[in-house]
Amino acid sequence: MHPDLPTDEVQELREKLVRYNRETKRFLEVLVHDVRAHQRGINTSSEVLANELGDQLGEAPTQILKQLQEEVARMNVLLAAVSSYSDTMPGARYSMRTIPLEVPIQSACSELGTIIRETGATVVLGPMPHVYGDPTRLAAVFRHLISNAISYRSGAEPRIRIQTVPSPDHCVVSVQDNGIGIAPEYWDRLFSPFFRLHGAEIPGTGLGLAACRNIVEAHAGTIWLASKVCEGTTFFFTLPTGGN
Repeated sequence: MHPDLPTDEVQELREKLVRYNRETKRFLEVLVHDVRAHQRGINTSSEVLANELGDQLGEAPTQILKQLQEEVARMNVLLAAVSSYSDTMPGARYSMRTIPLEVPIQSACSELGTIIRETGATVVLGPMPHVYGDPTRLAAVFRHLISNAISYRSGAEPRIRIQTVPSPDHCVVSVQDNGIGIAPEYWDRLFSPFFRLHGAEIPGTGLGLAACRNIVEAHAGTIWLASKVCEGTTFFFTLPTGGN
């Protein structure tokens, strides 16, 4: 807040911000709920048409019906992403405690086990401290960053190195990959909701890094990156440390 504002005005602005965040989160929840109801209706109708009239439809109507079902599936992915993103917004509930940092990393790697094996990816960990945070939300951060490293890989097998640099009250976490890299003019926009650098060529919703920023900031941290095109990307973020 502005240092010259009176204390009561600062408090009033903070309360307004909290209300705004809660209202926005509630709006997204209602929106997702209502759109999902329509999405289920479209999906049910298309399945009925396919089952009842499949043999009678010509090639063109069959292809249109198939495209409709594919669009419904993509809509479901987007709705799930919006719902997940709303859960990371300011004002969302977090379960904070002191944990070994390798716990959320291992959880993320377990969830991504199939794609890690299929792509031959390697995830290497340096020494990990204890941090003060929400293990589920931190697992989501590592899941997004590791998944991105694999999705935006170069011709080589993905190599992901996770390291930390500790200090008395916080640590800097780095997630480094050997992927295709990101040009500097896109760095600031990467954390904006729905921004997608490569469009439809690589699957995604454009909400992963925005969610990472929300989660890190909820842990009183910051997130940034360094990258060179064709040489890989490193994401950095800070977390409060906890005692052993």
